[in-house]
Amino acid sequence: MKYGELEKILKARNKKAAAEGRPFEDLFSAYQSEMIRQSIAYAENRAEKIYIYSDLEEGMLMARPAFRIDGKFYTNNEWNRAIREGKESSSLTKEEKRDISLTILCYSYAVRKLCLEYKRDVPTVIKLIYDAKTRQVRAQYGYERLKSLSEYDDNIRCRMWFDEIRANNL
Repeated sequence: MKYGELEKILKARNKKAAAEGRPFEDLFSAYQSEMIRQSIAYAENRAEKIYIYSDLEEGMLMARPAFRIDGKFYTNNEWNRAIREGKESSSLTKEEKRDISLTILCYSYAVRKLCLEYKRDVPTVIKLIYDAKTRQVRAQYGYERLKSLSEYDDNIRCRMWFDEIRANNL
C-alpha cells in the first residue's frame, strides 16, 4: 500500500471513530502499537528493544525507529549501514524498508490527526520504548512547543534522545 493510500484510510478511520463515539484512547494506543509492529518488521523480529522517536509539531513531522539487537544499539541508518557492510544480514529490500519507514511516519501522522479530530492536545513529541522480552511499552509524551524553545531541529532532538539511550543503556 502506498503512503498516500494509508494516509487516506487512517484519516477516514479517525473521522468514523469520532462520529461513532469510539474512545480516543483505543485508536491512540492502536496507532502507537502499529508503529511498534512496523519497527519490529524493520528489524526482522531480531530486536530486543524498539525505540521510536516521533516529532509531531506543527509544520514538521518525523518518526524514526532504533533498535537494540544482540545487545548493540542501532539507529535505523546504522542498522542499514551494518547490513550494507556485511556485518548483519537482512531479507528486506531497500524499497521494503522505505515502505516500512513511511508506514511508521504515517501512523505518527495519524496520531496527530486523531488528536485534532477528538479535540485533544497534540503531543509535540512521542518517545516509545518497547521491550520485546516483556512485551511492555513505555511511552513519554511532550506537549510544549519545541521549535520556539530550542535551537535544535527535530533530527538533532531525535539523535540526542538516541544518544541518551545509547549512553545509559536503556
